[in-house]
Amino acid sequence: MIIGKAHCVWHDMIDANRQYLGEGELADAIKKFSKAKDYKISIPFDFYFEWKQDDNNEWEKQGYPWK
Repeated sequence: MIIGKAHCVWHDMIDANRQYLGEGELADAIKKFSKAKDYKISIPFDFYFEWKQDDNNEWEKQGYPWK
């Protein structure tokens, strides 16, 4: 059995992403009429997991990102 705890940080840039239809044009319009700016975001999170090996040597995984 393996039991663990991990810490991760999700990083993203909140900005106009022109790969999605309409998002870039909307962001341009908002920026034109306001003081909106792009910004970075970081979200830290901890999670636990547990792996158990069954009689067939298969691993059953529980916790994030599994069940």
